[in-house]
Amino acid sequence: MRFLLPLLLALPCAANATEITFAVTHQPPYMIEETKSGIFVDLITEIFSAAGQTAKPVFLPNRRAFASFEEKKVDGVLYYFGDKAKESCRTENYANYQPTLVALKKNNYSLKTLDGLQGQRVGAFLGAKDYFVPDYPEYPGAVAKARDYREEADITRISKLLLNDRIDIGILDWRLFLWTAKAESQGNLYAVRDIERHPYFATAWVGAQFWNTAHCEAFNKGLAILKSNGRYDAINQKYSDDVLGGM
Repeated sequence: MRFLLPLLLALPCAANATEITFAVTHQPPYMIEETKSGIFVDLITEIFSAAGQTAKPVFLPNRRAFASFEEKKVDGVLYYFGDKAKESCRTENYANYQPTLVALKKNNYSLKTLDGLQGQRVGAFLGAKDYFVPDYPEYPGAVAKARDYREEADITRISKLLLNDRIDIGILDWRLFLWTAKAESQGNLYAVRDIERHPYFATAWVGAQFWNTAHCEAFNKGLAILKSNGRYDAINQKYSDDVLGGM
């Protein structure tokens, strides 16, 4: 019996292996609540799996996702820009957003600088002004010269307004625009093929944030494995194909 005791004591630990929770918010194609999938979700779960650990997404509204991380109700969050988690660690960059200017081709805008926003009807994602100021200090002054400037929490609304010629320029992530335009393709005056992309902004790379440094180390290890075995590129390609399919 004494020889079995160490084995018996070890069994509960194996059965209750720690599950790493990370907060996300519904934002296709990056995070899709219905299927618990998406570019960011698939990458994070497979990265930890490659490192021999299990990770579980916890879908929450945007502000609650960050608050839950700050209050340590979850182990991590897909990215973090706040100042209330100074003892946490940040992983290596694993994914990116593609903020861009989009407009109807028929308007033939020259948007090489933000001066092109002057006199136009502009729609941007909620929080755009605060987001861009650190890297683009000219942003507030530029949008102040727009004929109309609005920020919307619902990216679908910006897409609909743009495809129905009710705003002139949209400021949003390119993949989010393609996804929402595809999902809401009926009844619009224009289609994605009528849209021109003006990539003024730099690609925005993100790293995940965790409280436990061991989680960050495991993440970085798993990320290197996914990049070396081809899964990293395959996941990104899968959602690129999904977004562009049928357009």
